[in-house]
Amino acid sequence: MALTRSTHFGIARKIVSNMTAESWEQIPHAGLVYEPEVTAFLAECKKLNEGCTDKSKKITINTVMIKVICEGLKAAPKMNAHLEFNRKLVRGCLHEFDHVDVSMPALLPNGEMMTLNMHDMGNKTLTEMTEAINDSLRRAKNTDLNEVMFEVSLDNTLQGLK
Repeated sequence: MALTRSTHFGIARKIVSNMTAESWEQIPHAGLVYEPEVTAFLAECKKLNEGCTDKSKKITINTVMIKVICEGLKAAPKMNAHLEFNRKLVRGCLHEFDHVDVSMPALLPNGEMMTLNMHDMGNKTLTEMTEAINDSLRRAKNTDLNEVMFEVSLDNTLQGLK
């Protein structure tokens, strides 16, 4: 994932960011749940798999949703960014990227959940996305995840100590 642009906050954005962070800490929040009517959407998703007998090649609703998210991020590139803000220093920067990477939850064969980081999904077709997801799941299935988690934990600890 290559960085395409970094924009440092000007004074106006610093003020708004600082006030937003303060409000987030001090003011009670309310949530909203919206349940859209997706019958037609699901019917279109079902059509994608008509005539497909190979279960590994079927396009899942998760894959379609990832495609929808990727297309949305490509249409609004400022949303495909990392926001960095240090409230104590009142400094911030928006880092925009050229690739759309997606993290998705996956259920492993042993029943545990794992987050898969799927790289450059914005340039893939639905079929390519399905193949990439299946390949990641296959690799996770054939990996000693306890050893991987130990290595990640050790690396995070060492980075924190630096």
